[in-house]
Amino acid sequence: MDYYKVHNNVLTFTSVERSANLTIYNLSSYLILIDAGGRIADMKKWRKEVEKIFEKKIKKVILTHFHSDHTNSLPVFVDCEIIASNQLVDNLKQVNRKTQDEHILALPDTAFDESLLIKEEKTELLIKHTGGHTSGSSYIYCPNYKVINVGDNFFANSYTWGGAKGADPESWILALKEYLSLEVDHIIPGHGPVCGKPELEKWLKYIIEVKEVILREIKKEKIKDDVLEEADRVIYDVPTQPFSKKSTLVSWYNHWKKQNLSS
Repeated sequence: MDYYKVHNNVLTFTSVERSANLTIYNLSSYLILIDAGGRIADMKKWRKEVEKIFEKKIKKVILTHFHSDHTNSLPVFVDCEIIASNQLVDNLKQVNRKTQDEHILALPDTAFDESLLIKEEKTELLIKHTGGHTSGSSYIYCPNYKVINVGDNFFANSYTWGGAKGADPESWILALKEYLSLEVDHIIPGHGPVCGKPELEKWLKYIIEVKEVILREIKKEKIKDDVLEEADRVIYDVPTQPFSKKSTLVSWYNHWKKQNLSS
């Protein structure tokens, strides 16, 4: 089983089929899983292997956001406490998604508005709702190990998709600034390898530069296609899928155009 040891008690799995990154926090008496994966058959097998390695059970599952590669395998964890923001719960209810084999998607047992703190002996996990990639996006911060899970508010070594329904670049910028204000050595993205603050700073700089270009061109009363052409010139040197970038810039343009009209 492939994994990256972030800390003796924190392992990240980046190669489980049809899943976003998965993280295990090894607490004194049980395991906490960050995100539930995308394919039920793979996650059933994966769970058995992980619990065998640690000789402990997964008892809590924390969700960063509602997209299918993070939540479709929730039926595998119905015996666990599933934790998410209230906005994420609303997102799941709205999509009313069914998973493979017609399983009904399990909904979280424990929901919160702004934040929730989990404490097991001396280990703490802070879960905080910020929005950004989706309206229900949250991060999980462990100050003991200086680790943060940021979900799909960041993809390492690839262009982070921002074209999803409910994406909010203003909330996204604030979230990234908050991550960077924390005492963090290891950033676990929704997709891609574990990284550090420089990679996150690069992504934040890019969003801010795109915002400046879009607002500047809107004030010049440029048409949408011309604004997007200028925004596309902002440099962010990572592997990029054309559709991902285009849909992200369109989403951000629509957001800032609306914001400009209302100001």
